[in-house]
Amino acid sequence: MSVSLSAATTSKRYCGIPIRNIWLLLLYASDLFGEVEKKSEKTEKERPLDELPDIVAEILLYFVREKLLQGLTRISQPQQADLARVRGKINLLRTERFMLLERGRIACRFHEPTLNTPRNRLIKAALEKGAIIVSHHDIRQKCRDFATLMFRMGVTDGLPTREQLSREVYGVNDLQDRRAVAAAQLLLDMFIPTTLMGTEALLSPKEKAKWLRRLFEKAIRGFYRVTASEKWDIKPGNVRQYWLVTERSEEVNALLPQMELDILLTSTERGEKIVIDTKYTSMISSGFRREKALKTSHMYQLYAYLNSQTGAAWDTNAKGILLYPAVGEAQADLQFSMQGHTFVFATVNLDGTATEVRNKLLGLVDIEE
Repeated sequence: MSVSLSAATTSKRYCGIPIRNIWLLLLYASDLFGEVEKKSEKTEKERPLDELPDIVAEILLYFVREKLLQGLTRISQPQQADLARVRGKINLLRTERFMLLERGRIACRFHEPTLNTPRNRLIKAALEKGAIIVSHHDIRQKCRDFATLMFRMGVTDGLPTREQLSREVYGVNDLQDRRAVAAAQLLLDMFIPTTLMGTEALLSPKEKAKWLRRLFEKAIRGFYRVTASEKWDIKPGNVRQYWLVTERSEEVNALLPQMELDILLTSTERGEKIVIDTKYTSMISSGFRREKALKTSHMYQLYAYLNSQTGAAWDTNAKGILLYPAVGEAQADLQFSMQGHTFVFATVNLDGTATEVRNKLLGLVDIEE
């Protein structure tokens, strides 16, 4: 089954979460979040989340305009053709097999520069989608104009595959390309499935849950990466933490379970350490002989993260946070101290406004100046 992707209004929901907050999570997870933060600081005005596609499209247009002035990135693409004169290397087998010399031709293999690169096709596709999803008329028109200009320059239609994008190599002079691609990917993500026929594959319920879990984790990491002040050293994503075993053999090293933290914040000035782990599930579940209880495995996990580091730096001033999403009425935060460490079980309400979500995340950890 296939579906078309149409512009989503902020009143709609995706898997129970308002689309406006799906957009918010996509923004936090994107490499573009830092650019949007800078733009908000310059204007000193918080724009409504309904305008988020317009903001992203504006940033994309700015980067594309800069790239058009400098010249779009080209690649050298391998080609082969039967020519009247030698170009590149001669394909002797084809030349002899088809007796091309008798007709005054010669088979050649050569490289030719082209603008039809995967990153340029991605940007052009995002401009075309922006002309649909953006609400402001002038921005929509600019998206159409830039997409038409790129087509006339030789950038063809069609999204590049994930494999093609993964092979893209960015050099030290490709900062504008990186930003434009980040804006393009975010704008392309701001569509939701409908029941209309189209060309995009519809995710199964199981895949939707997996995608949302990864999005939530990446969004929280991206948020703290951008908003943490310079006083904090932040390591977002799969931070390896080792067991402080004094006497061990090689067999022990191989068999000990690995600890990977979602987010680790350390401050030398404050002498603090904060471990944040995201869980895309409910905070409270039914326990043994109890209707409501914290999940045992989660409690053990957070306990291991903090107490396994006894004797290490920040040991006496460490804080662990398990962060859960909530839709509708969020659970009250739970905080307690145990063996010199602070344990926090908290939920962020994805039914709230962008300001409420932001304030909740900032309130969990004091990371601003």
